[in-house]
Amino acid sequence: MLFGSLFTTGYDSRVLLAAFKDIKDDVQFYLFQRDTSQSSDVHIAQKLSQRLQLNLKVIRTEPVNEAFKELMNELFFYPRTLP
Repeated sequence: MLFGSLFTTGYDSRVLLAAFKDIKDDVQFYLFQRDTSQSSDVHIAQKLSQRLQLNLKVIRTEPVNEAFKELMNELFFYPRTLP
């Protein structure tokens, strides 16, 4: 594989898919699944990948620890004021 790309059923992924059309065999597509249920995003992405013969890997993630969420919010997501 030469490239890796996130893959969802949104517009950005569709644009990337069109751009990768001629080299799709050299691209590993990734989709992150946040819970154990089969969401429509996962279902549609899997159907698309089968139809278009894409290399799709679904990565199931674990729930995020609350302390980690708080730390990320504190360090990166809350607006900051400069001195």
